[in-house]
Amino acid sequence: MPKVKGATHVIVAGVVAGSSQAEVAAEAGVSVRTVRRRLRDPEVVTAILEAEAEVQRPLVARLSEMSSTALDCLVEQMASEDPAVAHRAAKTTLERMLVHQSALDQQRLLALELRAAVL
Repeated sequence: MPKVKGATHVIVAGVVAGSSQAEVAAEAGVSVRTVRRRLRDPEVVTAILEAEAEVQRPLVARLSEMSSTALDCLVEQMASEDPAVAHRAAKTTLERMLVHQSALDQQRLLALELRAAVL
């Protein structure tokens, strides 16, 4: 996790873990107002973005390793003589692509929102 200390460290960890502002405040021993104020601090925003990237990095790496095998399997199924199997494989491929694209879009939007909150 990025180098923040004390209550700020607890706030960053809580936000990254998905805790509510009230939960983060209780854990950090500060008020919700203090949490909100610190979430507008550019240093804290940067720490949150870096911590989220640290959490996601190994997950993305593992999924990337597995994705080629999964894709190969779907490609084989799309070539199936059974039209139902081929259809399900194609549908699954397209659905997963859309989910992945949506997740990327949400990450970009969150990063923009956090940066905008700082300004």
